[in-house]
Amino acid sequence: MDIKTHIVGTAIWTSGAFVVGFGLSWAKKKIETRGLKAILGDFAQPAIFVYPRCTGNKSDLLPQTATEDFLASNNLISAFRELKVTPPDTWRFAHIPHMHPQKPDEEPRELKATERESHNLILIGSTRGNDETKQALQKLSVQFGYEGKIPTFVEGTSRAEGSRSEYSIRWKQDARISPSYAQDAEEAALKKAGEAIAPEKKERNDFAIIIKARNPWNKNYKILIVGGIRGIGTWGAAKLLRRWPERIDGRKWGGTRGDFSALIRVTYKDGHLVDAECIQRVDLPSDPH
Repeated sequence: MDIKTHIVGTAIWTSGAFVVGFGLSWAKKKIETRGLKAILGDFAQPAIFVYPRCTGNKSDLLPQTATEDFLASNNLISAFRELKVTPPDTWRFAHIPHMHPQKPDEEPRELKATERESHNLILIGSTRGNDETKQALQKLSVQFGYEGKIPTFVEGTSRAEGSRSEYSIRWKQDARISPSYAQDAEEAALKKAGEAIAPEKKERNDFAIIIKARNPWNKNYKILIVGGIRGIGTWGAAKLLRRWPERIDGRKWGGTRGDFSALIRVTYKDGHLVDAECIQRVDLPSDPH
């Protein structure tokens, strides 16, 4: 074989290998995003992110939001971009107390009633901090007849005097309290006693919900609710949507094309969300009464 033939053959083989490799990579990416597209593909513009009520002061330059809520929305924005879909560029808060009055030409900070009826909505956070989540769950349950098909957040008692109430997620006959409450108390007790804290004692677990349904204020639009009992739950549920959407319905290649309600368990350790799994899921009617 002369040198010219060898060069041509090598070039053809290299080009073929590149084409095959590129094709396999493209196909793998399409398969991986199929489940993601099935969930978020319905949330085209006009769409709005709705954050929990903020706890700012009059002196604050900008409304304040929890780090976990920001990370949750960032995961969802990244998911839209992976699909090459323009993410919502409008955000609102459920409520902003103590803020300076807005100027007439300023964009509104709180969600308006007319916006509920004219947009796809992505609600971040549970009923504990997001009043829009509370209203949406009530309307879905009563107006659409979803009672028993969607989970609800329930306020319980506080673990100690002066501490905040502990919330749980109730679905059908089950009530799931966030394990993180007991985990926090155990770590605090170890610190108070001056004992060393083993790595496994620093792990935190939480529960969250993901609901995709018709917008209860206007069935021509969609609503997505991503909320945990605590902030790590909200963050973890959003990360599950972006990284592991196939876990929601158990299909390897994704395919959650209809409306659904899901219960999520999240594991947080050493500053990172290390896992999120769907432990219960129910299909919702695509055309509720």
